[in-house]
Amino acid sequence: MPTPHPPVRPLAPGDPALAALAAIEDAGSPMFAEVMDVSRWAPAPSGDQRLARPGFVLVAGEPPVGFAHVLDLGGHAHLDQLSVHPDHMRRGTGRGLVSAAQVEAARRGHAAMTLCTFADVPWNAPFYRQLGFREVHETDAPEPVREIRARERAAGLDAGGPRIIMSVPLATTTVEPRPAVSVIPLRDGPGGVEVFVQHRQSTMDFAAGAVVFPGGRCDPGDVAAGAGIPLPPEVEAEHVRRWCRWSPTPSDPREHARTLLATGLRELEEETGMQAAPSSLHPWDRWITPEIVPKRFDVAFYVLPVPHETASQPQHLTSEATRSGWEPAGRLLADLAAGRLTMLTPTRVILEEIVALGEVAAVLGHRPVITGVRDDRPSGRPRPRER
Repeated sequence: MPTPHPPVRPLAPGDPALAALAAIEDAGSPMFAEVMDVSRWAPAPSGDQRLARPGFVLVAGEPPVGFAHVLDLGGHAHLDQLSVHPDHMRRGTGRGLVSAAQVEAARRGHAAMTLCTFADVPWNAPFYRQLGFREVHETDAPEPVREIRARERAAGLDAGGPRIIMSVPLATTTVEPRPAVSVIPLRDGPGGVEVFVQHRQSTMDFAAGAVVFPGGRCDPGDVAAGAGIPLPPEVEAEHVRRWCRWSPTPSDPREHARTLLATGLRELEEETGMQAAPSSLHPWDRWITPEIVPKRFDVAFYVLPVPHETASQPQHLTSEATRSGWEPAGRLLADLAAGRLTMLTPTRVILEEIVALGEVAAVLGHRPVITGVRDDRPSGRPRPRER
């Protein structure tokens, strides 16, 4: 099982954890030295110096293994620094810190958060794109952020590579998530499990430019369509049971399960042209978009085995994607790590789980307990199987 995510908490004056921040930040310099000249970089400021500026500082772990520093630039939230000690990277600490920073910024009334970062360093701009940040042209950025970029150029920071401004919207009021379904077509390939994915258009208002599975939100007509699906009683009972662990429990679990299934079948046919047998969709996972995001979804995920000999195969049909097709799940994760593509956290975590299981038969036989993920930070994968 993955290492549990370290807890995140705010820092106040006099907190002993402040003394660790500069060392955490400086520990990351050798990583940058591999891709750019860092000889002119100044030592990291102390924790006390950071806390003295308007804004807030969050720390992860006890003792600290990472921190996030958000500046309040005249009423505008700006992520000035995110640092995780190299010995604790790739465990979700950075994602947890950014998520917590967004929640705190939204709580303080900020409608967006910006940052300045290197465009081509894999753990910089590509990482933030996975978290929903998008590039903003400098002329469109808030004036205090433009001033930060001017200071960066004057200090010679751009010598290390192109720097960009990125921004993400924040929800300052609670937005109810919309029910949605995503279907994950699977097949075995020479390099492991392959999945049918879509590369979304960069102009989309949700998951722009990201790799996603086919799917979409539930429509009113899916309720009636679900009621008419021919489904063996034992299959219906399994779907009802597996979706009912999510809280709050739906008022009509049977209708709820059938509506989700109808949505998955409809979206699959609309976006890929594939007509699947209702019993071939297997409940797999459920994620709800964090409260900090203005556009939220409560997404039920199904896995769908599609052997090579299956007559009806998914195709690229949707205008919401630049391309769609079968790709090895392991290669997608490698491309993500190298910064060659972006994907949302649920997509990444589900792909990691599928790759760990190794083959389609193992995926179908796993039957994981579906409890739902509310904050994009699953406690462990692969999940335990149903007994």
